[in-house]
Amino acid sequence: MEAFVGSGSGFLGTGDVGVGSRVGVRRRATCMVMEKKKSMRIASSPVYGDGASSDGKSIALRGPKPQGKTSGRPAVVNWAREEKGSKGGTKVADVAVPEVQEIMYENAKAVEKRGDWRLALKMYNELLKMDPSNGKIYVRVSMLFRRLRKIDACRNILRRGLRANPMNAIIWQNWADIENKEGNVDLARKLYKNALSSNSRLHSIYNSWGSLEARLGNIAKARELLNKGLKFNPDNSRLLYSLGVLEDRQHNSELARRLLMRGLKLEPDNSYLHQALALVELKAHRVGNARECLRRATKVDPKNTMAWLTWAQLEELQGQKDVARRYYRIGSEINSAGNITVWQSWARMEEKLGHDEDAVWIYSEAIARGFADALLYNEYGLLLRKIGRRRDAVEVFRRGLGVDEHCSQLYKSIALGLVEDGSIEQARRVFSVGERKGIGRDVAKLLHAWAAAEWQEQEKATAREIFQRAVKVDRTCGWLWMWFGRFELEEENFDLARHFFACSINADPRDGSAWRGWAELERKQGNEDRARFFYQRANELDTRKELYDCDPEHPLARCHSH
Repeated sequence: MEAFVGSGSGFLGTGDVGVGSRVGVRRRATCMVMEKKKSMRIASSPVYGDGASSDGKSIALRGPKPQGKTSGRPAVVNWAREEKGSKGGTKVADVAVPEVQEIMYENAKAVEKRGDWRLALKMYNELLKMDPSNGKIYVRVSMLFRRLRKIDACRNILRRGLRANPMNAIIWQNWADIENKEGNVDLARKLYKNALSSNSRLHSIYNSWGSLEARLGNIAKARELLNKGLKFNPDNSRLLYSLGVLEDRQHNSELARRLLMRGLKLEPDNSYLHQALALVELKAHRVGNARECLRRATKVDPKNTMAWLTWAQLEELQGQKDVARRYYRIGSEINSAGNITVWQSWARMEEKLGHDEDAVWIYSEAIARGFADALLYNEYGLLLRKIGRRRDAVEVFRRGLGVDEHCSQLYKSIALGLVEDGSIEQARRVFSVGERKGIGRDVAKLLHAWAAAEWQEQEKATAREIFQRAVKVDRTCGWLWMWFGRFELEEENFDLARHFFACSINADPRDGSAWRGWAELERKQGNEDRARFFYQRANELDTRKELYDCDPEHPLARCHSH
């Protein structure tokens, strides 16, 4: 019995650490169920707390081992087990009933929401000990690890979930989404394929995979996936939204409008469909219609941060700065993590207008309101440095690192400030620390900045080595390959430069920069016809750039300068 309760490392490796305490959580959860179902006798056990059965003897409660082959789906946990007593009687105990687990799950989510992530992980670990087949716990833990930027831990918990649930499509998709975000495109595709093999009707898989292909410029594949998802889910507004956005990007505005209107007929109160339709109207220069769509979007959901942000940006583009400020202000008052982007966009507008002190106030106000966001600190620090408050800028960057010591952007900003001051050796040390502590693809941006600094210092061999490390971190970053190509072009390594420009185009077919660099290369080599063709291609892509290039999966994702 002690062995059953005994400490286990789980996915935390923390041993027998209480859940504040474990026994207390279990006992409270059990009591709540007994309040709801007084007729149900839940025998106390080491799973929930010390206690005894109706005959006064403690019962060790363990779930029955599954017999024969399993389908791979989560097992039903509400089982009862019969045990022969010493006098031949029968005792029945309900083990880990769903009501208890659901209460414990909600408790864990509440703990996670208030920011006590370590305790939340322990509580989720307890739930998995009760029911190792509970797929939603694995997904929840993986999301928590993603927030903590522990990507390897995230992968490990999902692998563990798939061992228990090999046919759980949500777990497969969650893993695919992680690899997609990390730039491991080929692996992401394989995982999405496995997810569809587990559940060919799940709309979210088609949406995520389709968005991946659209981002990479594989429009035909993206369209095929989204249409296939709609074949299985014809009334799914999310798929209609994504396909509408895709067609709008391809300048098929009428088809995009029909898809979005179809979604609105099914779901007239979907604020995001109204907001997407506003962008279609705006790109068609129907500004009045766009405003009306945004009015509807904010009416049906006043907390839609993206709608207020889009409306503010529309008015900013139309020269209505005071109106834009009003909508930025409304959006900034929404209690949502997404409105960090509203604060940032508002500050950038004031900065572009030359109102630097107003922009400083906006950043400081956002931080004073408790938005502990490392990238917000980064933008604030860059502004302070630009207006000559360099010491204040360094302090803001350091405060940002206190929020997230793994933020590569902050290390990059500090190092570039040192480069500007002529302290190249100090800058190298900061770049090095940033490379070591940084996580994910953002490290590639830091390495690019470092390579450019070495290039400027005429340390060509060092610059080349750092460029090589950068593209290893993120092989899907088109502009990074483009700059590597420009570096080799300056060194007159024409074949290598041509190869890197081709890599850039393959990674991001919609960016004209690589075509322009390739055109310069061909002109240097006297291939004027090819140069002219590449320049023309670059210009075509530049003129086709979208006014807003929204990722349907992450509509509030922030772009930062390279």
